[in-house]
Amino acid sequence: MLSQAPPERRWAVKLKHTAAPTENNVILNTDEIKYGGQGNLQHEKYVQRTISKRVDGFRNCLKMTLPSRSAQVYKLTRILRI
Repeated sequence: MLSQAPPERRWAVKLKHTAAPTENNVILNTDEIKYGGQGNLQHEKYVQRTISKRVDGFRNCLKMTLPSRSAQVYKLTRILRI
């Protein structure tokens, strides 16, 4: 899953729907200093879990806060049981 922040805002909050509750790891974050970014996202936030919120007809979504002009790539690590 790839998500990209629009350049006209400083921060963007994105909601991406998922079919089931999941846990995801950030495998690429272009805001890291080694990629020329500002390093705003802390490493402890590299594991993201879905939240229970209806988006596009699905019951679960992944909420991402992205700095401007950055992108993140997530990898599914496990499907959570309810």
